[in-house]
This record gives sequence, structure tokens and C-alpha cells, in this order.
Amino acid sequence: FVIPNGVTETFKNAVYREISSVVIPKTLTKISGGIFCLSESILAVYYCGNSEEWKRVEIEDENGQNYNLTQANRYYYSETKPTEEGNFWYYGENGNVLIW
Repeated sequence: FVIPNGVTETFKNAVYREISSVVIPKTLTKISGGIFCLSESILAVYYCGNSEEWKRVEIEDENGQNYNLTQANRYYYSETKPTEEGNFWYYGENGNVLIW
């Protein structure tokens, strides 16, 4: 699932289906509680910014509904292969998400 670039805030129950991964733009500043209300197994979050920018995203956790989002493996975007340790991703030739 991809949240489009330019979106700054999500709304409760906005994604009403099971998903296993999500791409989050760095324009997003607030993730409402329960956005992924049916997703019990989000395995990966692909954030389009870096770890410092991610720390500024407000994540509401209404009744633990975003627990899977906050506990998923998180990857940070990098156009070029990183020289530092960590979890990084990039877009492949077909626009698909690939991990460095």
C-alpha cells in the first residue's frame, strides 16, 4: 500500500483492508489511530525520509490499533547504496520497492 506523496495526515480507518507493507511519504506528519484497522500483520514500513525525519511523525495509538505499524520492520529511503549500517530501501526500475 502506498500513501501518496503530499499527504500530510491520515484519518482513522482510512485503509480498511489487510496489508503487509506500506510506503509512507516524508510529507506525512500525523498518522491517526486505527488507520490500518484490519491489518494485523504489517511486516514492513518503507519511509521516504531518514530516521530523524521519522521521529517527527506523530503516531496516534488509539487502543493499540497502530501497534503493528510501529513494530514492523522500518526501512529508510536512499537513492544510492548506503555506506552506513541500517535498513534502507529504494525504487527499482519498475517502481517496485527494493531493499539495499
